[in-house]
Amino acid sequence: MIGWATLCLRGQKKLDEIYFSKTYVGNHSTHAATGLSYKGTLSDTEDGQKIVGMWQIGQSADPSMCGPFELTRSYELERRREAAFKMVIARQKKGLGALRLIFEDLGLITIKAMYLFSKHRSLSQQLFTLASLSAGLFMAFAGPLMEHYNERNFAKMAGDHARQPPDVDGGKDMRLRRSTSLMNGYLLVEDHTERELRAERQAYTKRLEAARKLTGGEYFSGNIDYVHVLMEKPDEPAEVPDIAITDIIATSTGIRHVMVAVVSVYWIFNISIPFTSDITCHGGVPLVTIWAFVFLAAMNCFMQIWCAALTKYGYLMLANAPQLFISHLGYSVMGLFNSYSNISFVLMARSCGSPLWRPAAAIYVIGVLLAQAVPGILLLAYAKYLPIALKVNQLNLLLVLLKPHIT
Repeated sequence: MIGWATLCLRGQKKLDEIYFSKTYVGNHSTHAATGLSYKGTLSDTEDGQKIVGMWQIGQSADPSMCGPFELTRSYELERRREAAFKMVIARQKKGLGALRLIFEDLGLITIKAMYLFSKHRSLSQQLFTLASLSAGLFMAFAGPLMEHYNERNFAKMAGDHARQPPDVDGGKDMRLRRSTSLMNGYLLVEDHTERELRAERQAYTKRLEAARKLTGGEYFSGNIDYVHVLMEKPDEPAEVPDIAITDIIATSTGIRHVMVAVVSVYWIFNISIPFTSDITCHGGVPLVTIWAFVFLAAMNCFMQIWCAALTKYGYLMLANAPQLFISHLGYSVMGLFNSYSNISFVLMARSCGSPLWRPAAAIYVIGVLLAQAVPGILLLAYAKYLPIALKVNQLNLLLVLLKPHIT
């Protein structure tokens, strides 16, 4: 008979003191009844953190049932692992962008260009079509090319970790994952003096002070280096927990329902435009329709900021690198406008008697609604393939804030 056992971990942290225990439950567990308990001190090193202390089996005073331990954490390994994580996201975004280029953008860009040279256009139509065409060109080519560049850079930074990158979707049991992270270390006996511990604490302070200073380029990009150093401390100084945004989406049904509702309302608005908006040949797109789009785009941006602020990473980015928020929210608005302007263009071309509205409508229904909107809402609702779900629904700020789980 093959034995089995389930590892259960529980622990807590008070200041620099760490307490945790592990027990095995099953028909082949050595310490199922007594369990192992650990007590140690958390300190900083030049390249991470470590916990040094003693382990003990049960409450036994037998010297053979206790001993010293050390668990280490390397920031360099975490940076490589995060690079591998971002490499996977860039690869998925590049693949999605390539599919969108083939099945949507190329056809609609060609049709819009042909419409500009036709006789069925006024000045307002020309300006609206140019804006829609520009958004389509940018989304079609800039996105996939940029993600291809990012994928190569992240793969180089990840090194060997690129072969086995971490999972990019949220987990259903975060407590087990976080507890298991305490066991990623090795046993080592070492004598630490107070001077060594003080020097290790100073290492983190020096990195923090150096990262706090702004360089010339960081006035435009934000102080991302400072955010990364602050993220080395999972429980301070931000007032929100260090949780991946994918974990929040996957485990919090209330937040996920709000996100699904916001993106669903946007797509319903697009579908309802042919029935609710009077887009004429000479009048163009009604102002009320444009303002409705602006309102829904603002709702999308507000929802992303709200979700981002629920995580430590997003909270620190908002405080120290708001430029990142602005740029990616702008990218989201451009993507939303691209979809909205496509359906408006179809109605405008039809009202002017142009035969180009038929192929444009076919591409929109098949390439946008059926291939993107419906799958995107379902993937988000069921928390599956979250990077793709976020990208399809133009939640680009949340995409850039994705980070690997603590494992």
